[in-house]
Amino acid sequence: MLIPAPRRAVSAPCAHRITRATAILTLWLAISAAGGTLLPGSQLRAESVARPQPKSPAQPEQKQKPAAVPEIQPYRPTPAELEAARKRIALRQYTAQLVVAYKYQIKASVPYLMRQLKTLAPESPEYRYFQAIQLYENEKRGRALILLAESVYAAPLFSRAWNLQGIVLTEADRLPEAQTSFEKAVEHNPYNPNYVYNLASVQYRRGQLPAALNSSERAIRLKPNLAEAYYLKGRVHRDTQATGPALLAFKQAADFGLKTPDFLLDYMLVAEAAGDDKIVPDLAERLSTTRDPRTLRELARIHASFGEYREAARYSARLLGTDEAKPDDRQRYVFALHRLHKKNKPAVLAAIARIPKVKKEERKELEEYYRKLAAGERTKPGTRDPMLKPLR
Repeated sequence: MLIPAPRRAVSAPCAHRITRATAILTLWLAISAAGGTLLPGSQLRAESVARPQPKSPAQPEQKQKPAAVPEIQPYRPTPAELEAARKRIALRQYTAQLVVAYKYQIKASVPYLMRQLKTLAPESPEYRYFQAIQLYENEKRGRALILLAESVYAAPLFSRAWNLQGIVLTEADRLPEAQTSFEKAVEHNPYNPNYVYNLASVQYRRGQLPAALNSSERAIRLKPNLAEAYYLKGRVHRDTQATGPALLAFKQAADFGLKTPDFLLDYMLVAEAAGDDKIVPDLAERLSTTRDPRTLRELARIHASFGEYREAARYSARLLGTDEAKPDDRQRYVFALHRLHKKNKPAVLAAIARIPKVKKEERKELEEYYRKLAAGERTKPGTRDPMLKPLR
């Protein structure tokens, strides 16, 4: 028979620790079952932990039916609306064709298009505008102004009509009104370089030089090869004594093909003032066929300044045949003859006798002027070039 071994006695402190551990474990199990948390240091904090709810059996989702979209009915214009649209399209078509006809000088098609436009819309601003063009070409500018006023009244945004009105007013020297018309044209079509240039031209004529300079530069930005705008810009610089910028602007105008006599004369004078003698003779040659008295006077002076007295006498003689000749022009002619015929006094006196439109008293003064020139020439020391007149 087995006899169980005797149990060892447990000390009091050890039993206390076992009892405490057992109580803590029991408490932890109870809290865990209730969803709580046991914090360090034997401090308890009850937390409400949301337990997952058991899922119900999956139910099939119910699809919502889309809301009914009302049916869109196509717009059906009335016969009157269709007719009005047809007229608007035809009006634009005839207007565009007339613009092309005038722009590219296809004048043969203009009468037919005008008849069609008159039949379609005789009271339209477009028809009045093209009527004004025809009146302007026939130099009936008063009636053209009336039609243009009616056109811009009916269509205030019609920039073409504003521009033509400004042109007619400019030619009538009604510059303030013309400037207003050009300002309206630019306002309603700010990217048209012709309208901006026209405004700059009127501003220049009215002495508004800073505004004219700004407008001409704006026209150049819109159309960099607009030669007339460079010419106008150069004239503004010339009038403000800015010779360098003026010469540059004139060169640009010439590069873009400007060849009018007025431009070539201004270009020659500015080049002379700037000391650019390389282009002055070429410009003088390009003006050789002119009949303008002012140009003839400047050509005679410039050729004399180069010592080209034959050309100076030729241009002076052509100038003396006009009504614009002045006493100074006749004296310049006599001076050129004197330098040209230093040893032929009878030839000079005969030329003086042939000067037209001169009174007897003035002719005697010219003869006396020549005698003084000849007498003074004898007292001047001479010059010589060893190649042309070698020493002996």
